[in-house]
Amino acid sequence: MNKTRFKILAVFLLICIVTIWYIFIQHRFTKEINKEITAAVYVNDEIVEQTTITIKGKKHKTYLSDKEFYDGLFGIGYYKITCRDDVTARITWNNVPWLETQQLSYYHAGDFTSFDLTGLIIIDEEMDEIALGFKDGTIIATSNALYLEYKK
Repeated sequence: MNKTRFKILAVFLLICIVTIWYIFIQHRFTKEINKEITAAVYVNDEIVEQTTITIKGKKHKTYLSDKEFYDGLFGIGYYKITCRDDVTARITWNNVPWLETQQLSYYHAGDFTSFDLTGLIIIDEEMDEIALGFKDGTIIATSNALYLEYKK
C-alpha cells in the first residue's frame, strides 16, 4: 500500500513540476501588432524618399527571460520583396546587458535570408522607432536621430 501511495505522490509531484516549468519558463506572452509607420530612406546622407513599414504579426516574450521576438509581416515599402505574402520576418531582441542588439531576418522559400539587408536593426520594444540598413549603404529610419545612431 505504501508503494502505491508513493508512486501516486511521485506522479502528482512530477505533473506539478512540469506544469510550473511550463508556466514560468516556457509559456510565451503574445501581443498582436498591427501598425504602419512612416520612415525616411537615406542614401549618401540625403533623404531620397519617404516609405512605409507595415508591421502585422505577433510579438512574443517568455516569462523570466529578457529575450523577445516578433514573427509576422515586416514589410518595407521601399523594398517590395519584404511585403510579399510568402515572406515572414523575425526580429529578436537580446536584452541582456552585454548584448543589447536586435536582429532582423526573413523566412522565404524554406530558408532564412536577410535579402539585401544587413540584418542589424534598431527597434524599440513598442516597434515605433526603427532604423535598418542595406548592404549598399542605404538606411531607412523613422527619425534623423536614429539614422545617425545607426550610421555609427
